[in-house]
Amino acid sequence: SPEEVGLSSAGLDAATARLQQHVDDGDIAGVVAAVARDGKIVYPFPPAMVDAFRRDARVNYLVQDNDIAIDTRYLRTREVNGKAQLIQGGLFSLDGMHPTITGYALVGQLLLDSLIEAGAEAERDEIDWAGVIDADTLVHDPPRLLNDLQAMLRFLDRRGLLSAVLSLF
Repeated sequence: SPEEVGLSSAGLDAATARLQQHVDDGDIAGVVAAVARDGKIVYPFPPAMVDAFRRDARVNYLVQDNDIAIDTRYLRTREVNGKAQLIQGGLFSLDGMHPTITGYALVGQLLLDSLIEAGAEAERDEIDWAGVIDADTLVHDPPRLLNDLQAMLRFLDRRGLLSAVLSLF
C-alpha cells in the first residue's frame, strides 16, 4: 500500500482524480501514470497481471494479497530448493537501466489502457500476461549465480582487487 512507503492513498486518489479531470476537460487525450517510492510501485498492478502471476507456479510466490512483489530496485535473488527466486527487482534488467520484458509489458498495458479510455480502437484490451511471464526469464528463472557474482565483486572491491581484475579485460 502507499502508506507502507510513506505516501497517502488519499493523496494518490486526489492526484488520479486531478489527472482524470484534465482528460475529461479535453486538456489532454489521456494520461499514463506510475508512482514508485523506494523501488516499490504504489499504484496497483493491473488485475490481469496479478491473476497471471497467481496462476503461474514459477512466480506465484511473488503474489501477496492482490499485489505482486516486483519493483524497480536492482534485481536480487535467493536460492530456494536449488532454484533462484526473486526477492527484489524484476521490472528492470541486470543493467539497472532497461526494463525487463515484464517492465515493458507493464508500460504497454498502461499505454493501452490510456488509449482505450481516450476512445481508440484496439484489437485487445489487455496484455497477454501469461506470455509475458513465460518470455521473461529474469522473472521466472533468474540467474542462479547472481548472488554469488555480487558477493565475489564485493569481496574483490573490499580488497582493492576489483580494478586489477577488470584491467585484465
